[in-house]
Amino acid sequence: MLPGKAWAPALAALCAAVLIARELLAGRQHNELILEGSTLACFAAFAGLALASPSASLVGYVVACAQLFQALVIGAFMARRLPFTMPIVQRVAPADMAGERYFFRFNMGLSTVWLTSFLVSGVLLVIMVGGGLHAAFGQVIVALASVAIPYVLQRGMLRELYTSKAPSASPPALNIEHVHV
Repeated sequence: MLPGKAWAPALAALCAAVLIARELLAGRQHNELILEGSTLACFAAFAGLALASPSASLVGYVVACAQLFQALVIGAFMARRLPFTMPIVQRVAPADMAGERYFFRFNMGLSTVWLTSFLVSGVLLVIMVGGGLHAAFGQVIVALASVAIPYVLQRGMLRELYTSKAPSASPPALNIEHVHV
C-alpha cells in the first residue's frame, strides 16, 4: 500500500536528504547545494504539518509552496547580490572568466531565469490546486518543467557566455555537461 498524501512531504524530504548526501560525497560544496538544501527545509516543514494535521488544506499545496519557496530563496540570495548559480558555474568556468564583472552579471541573469521559472510554476500550481485540479500527474509535469526549462536555457546561456568571452579556447574547457542545479 502506498502512503497517503500526508506522507508525501516526508518522503520528498528524505529524497532531498539522500540527494544532498550523495552530492556532498561526490565532492560538491555546500554553497553549490542551495536549492537542494531549501528543498529539504521546505519538505521537512511540510512533513511536520502533514503528519501533525493531515487534513490541513495547506497540505494539498505542498508542490506549489515548494516552488514558491525556491523562488523566495533565490530572490533572497539575489537581494544580497549572491546569485545562487555563482558557485555552481564557477566550478566549470575557466578561472580567468570567473573573476570578471560580466561573470557576476551573467549569474544574476541566470539566477533570474531560475527565480522566474519557480515563481511562474508556483503560481500556476496554486491556481491548479485552488481550481480543483489536484491530480498529481499535472503537478509533477509543471514541477518538472520548472526545472527542465531553465536548465536548458542555462546550458545555452553558458555556451553563449563561453563563446562570446573566450572565442579562442576550445569549448570543452567549459565543462557544462556537469552543471547540476
